[in-house]
Amino acid sequence: MPRCSSTLLLLVVAVAASAFIVDACAADGDSSRRLLASGCTYTYTIQPGDTFWALAQRRGTTVDVIQALNPGVVPTRLQVGQVINVPCSGGGYVRISMPTSTTPAARGCTYTIQPGDTFWALAQGRGTTVDAIQALNPGVVPTRLQVGQVINVPCGSNGPAPQGGGSKVLYSGSGSGTYYYDLRTTCPQNPGGFPENNGYPYCASYNASAPTYKTLAQLGSNNAIAIDRNVLSANRARLCGKKVLVFKNGVPVTAPNGGSFFVWDGCEACVGGGRIDFSLSGLQGAASNACSLGVVPGISWQAVDEVVQRFVPP
Repeated sequence: MPRCSSTLLLLVVAVAASAFIVDACAADGDSSRRLLASGCTYTYTIQPGDTFWALAQRRGTTVDVIQALNPGVVPTRLQVGQVINVPCSGGGYVRISMPTSTTPAARGCTYTIQPGDTFWALAQGRGTTVDAIQALNPGVVPTRLQVGQVINVPCGSNGPAPQGGGSKVLYSGSGSGTYYYDLRTTCPQNPGGFPENNGYPYCASYNASAPTYKTLAQLGSNNAIAIDRNVLSANRARLCGKKVLVFKNGVPVTAPNGGSFFVWDGCEACVGGGRIDFSLSGLQGAASNACSLGVVPGISWQAVDEVVQRFVPP
């Protein structure tokens, strides 16, 4: 079972173990086209937590397309290190007509890519769609965004409302869920429990005298959520301790300790926004067989502007 969250105790190990994936397919040079799948495929090596669903979400394609490229592969039995075929960015070539108007609405507004940004997250945050952002950036490959890169986005959106109403959405995403700690239960494959329980999360203060200088065990809650570490590192004051609404296939997931889930840790394997890390009890609220699954698909989340756990800046 993948333990992905980067607690301070395990940070060195997590960084040393990170893998870099290099696309074997060159980006198309025609700025009036975007890759979607028929003529360009390449090999991809399965990483911890990968599912066909998560790969389809990241590459702007569908599970059916990936399955068609891998007829002998059983999606529920993927192994880390296994090599499969994936479309370069979806499937075939689709021409996109660039706007000819010079009005700001037609051109969009410029935006500088920040750590953790994806087209999907930007679309959610601006109340628009991935297709609308892609149409404004025909020469940009969504899976190769670089921090500091300038793109175009639709102007004038206030972002989405939280599902079910409530406070402003600060960070959202969808993909899969994994577990890495738990203060009251464990899985058969983890008979000794989770060493991460004794690690200091990203949102723990570095000041030993601060009231939030606590390990996960000392914090005493299974409601803590770990998100993309790059996003959290750049937005600790904004996101640490904030309420997280979690859904499994659109159905709300109840926090295991009562109350609400909250952002409190960073996750190395969640970089890119397609995954969040739970306590085992938290993930079992989405799938009772989380121990055997390891990775639970169909998870979506919204971090909203409500304080659940007080954060003391370092």
